[in-house]
Amino acid sequence: MAASLRHSNGLWRKDAATTYPLKQGTARIKYNLDTGGTWSQPDATADGNFVAMWVYGTNSRTEPVIAILGQRQDTNVGASKVNNLVSNLDLGAFPFAEKRILYRLIFETDSTFANTPKARLAHVQDLRERVEDPANEYNLSFTEYDEDETVFQTTSQTYVQAFRLTTASLEEGDYLIFYNYAFALTANNKDLDVRVQVDDVTTLSENTLRPTIADFYFPTSGFKALNLSAGVHTVDIDLRIVQGGNTASLKEKRITFFKIP
Repeated sequence: MAASLRHSNGLWRKDAATTYPLKQGTARIKYNLDTGGTWSQPDATADGNFVAMWVYGTNSRTEPVIAILGQRQDTNVGASKVNNLVSNLDLGAFPFAEKRILYRLIFETDSTFANTPKARLAHVQDLRERVEDPANEYNLSFTEYDEDETVFQTTSQTYVQAFRLTTASLEEGDYLIFYNYAFALTANNKDLDVRVQVDDVTTLSENTLRPTIADFYFPTSGFKALNLSAGVHTVDIDLRIVQGGNTASLKEKRITFFKIP
């Protein structure tokens, strides 16, 4: 399969077809990097990084199926699934009048792999029936949700659990975990810490927050992709104060799980 890429001037170039739907580098496979409008094809920068390839069908009579280099690298397969979207591809002046996305292939690359391209196929997403709707690009599957609108308060300088979601038994796989909360402190320009943890081990987020207004609730949200083993899991939102003599509060605590295909 021929690997296609954007050259330094942004125009498209095509390699000779090989048995691998990717572009082999010096130590690892390559990806297409856009640096201020100048395109290059560097090797992935570290062993264990993940690079996507996009398989397209075109109206070419000689080579109707091509593989397009991904335009980023990620450090884990979950992040690669979340970040590599068809809508994020910068195709510029694509050289075919007609095209149709077929597959997204995600490869792990490592200079110690014994095969020729120094890569292994880590994930395949079939996009042949994809509806051209960027709003549903992730094709996420809703899995879990819980919320607590009540106010939780503490004066502790060690973490205490303000809210916990306990999942049902989940399939092994990659999940996108969203979290929301609103925080307040009885003194302005003092600090509180909020931590979001999975299974009391994996920290999704840990922030030191300094309210500028006392007793005023500031909303905060975030998300992270994470690979989870099969089984039941917990997600906690933990709270503590930094300087003694103050009371920290959390309300509007919400956690949502989506499964990444």
